Amino acid sequence: MLLVCLLNIYGMDLYMMEKPSIIWITVASSGIGYALSAKLLAEGNIVIATARHGDKLQTLKGNYAEKLHIYQLDVTDEIGVKEFCLQITEKFNHIDTMILNAGICEYINWPDFDLKILHRNMNTNFWGIANRNCIAYGIKALQGSANPYIVGMASSAAIIGLPRAEGYGSSKAAVRYLLQCLQVQYYNSNITISIVTPGFVKTELTSKKDETYYCGAYWRYGFHEDGLVSGLHVTALLDSIASMEISGLRSQKQ
Repeated sequence: MLLVCLLNIYGMDLYMMEKPSIIWITVASSGIGYALSAKLLAEGNIVIATARHGDKLQTLKGNYAEKLHIYQLDVTDEIGVKEFCLQITEKFNHIDTMILNAGICEYINWPDFDLKILHRNMNTNFWGIANRNCIAYGIKALQGSANPYIVGMASSAAIIGLPRAEGYGSSKAAVRYLLQCLQVQYYNSNITISIVTPGFVKTELTSKKDETYYCGAYWRYGFHEDGLVSGLHVTALLDSIASMEISGLRSQKQ
C-alpha cells in the first residue's frame, strides 16, 4: 500500500484509470512491477505482465487466472516487442494503460570508467523505451482505448548527480526528458502521460550485495538519494549564494 501511495505522489494516478482496464506492465516479475501487478489485479483489472523471466508471476496466477496474462519479453528486442504488441492487439483489440517499468542499475567502479556499464544501463533503461520499441509500438496498441495512459518510470537519480551512478542516472535522465517531450507532443491528444520519479524503494534490484547503499544518513550515500550528505552540500551552496548576494548588495550601497 505504501508503494502505491508513493507512486501516486510521484505522478502515477492509479485511480484515474477506468475500471476494469487492460494494463501492460514491463518487467512485472519483481520489485515495483510485481507490486503494481498484484495491486491492479486485486482492483479487477486485466494485467498483461511481461518480463524476461516470469516465474515469480506464477504465484499470482492462482488467484487471477483469468485476469493475468504472462508473456516472456525483452524490451531491448525490437522485433520481439513489435510482434508482442501485434499479438496483444489481436487478442485484446487494444490496451488502456502502458507502464514502462523496465530498468537495470549498474554502478561505475572508479577509477575504472567502464563505458560498457553506461551502454548496458542506456540499452535497457532508455533504448528499451525509445528505440521504436515500447513507445512506438505501444502507442499503436493504445489506439482504440477511450482513455489511453502511458506511465514511464524515471528516478530521482535523474535530478542530481550521485557517486558511481553515471550510467544509471544518465539513462534515467534521458527517460525523464523523453517523456517530458512526449507530454508536450501529445498535449492536445487524448493520451495522458505520467512520469514517476521515485526515491529509494527496496527491491530485488536494490538489494544486490555490494551494489547498493541504503540510508544516506547512515551509509553516507544512498541509492537514489545521498541523504544527509547531499542535504549538507545543498545547504552550503545556498549559504554561499546568499553570502554572495549580500556581499553584492553591500557593494551597491557603498
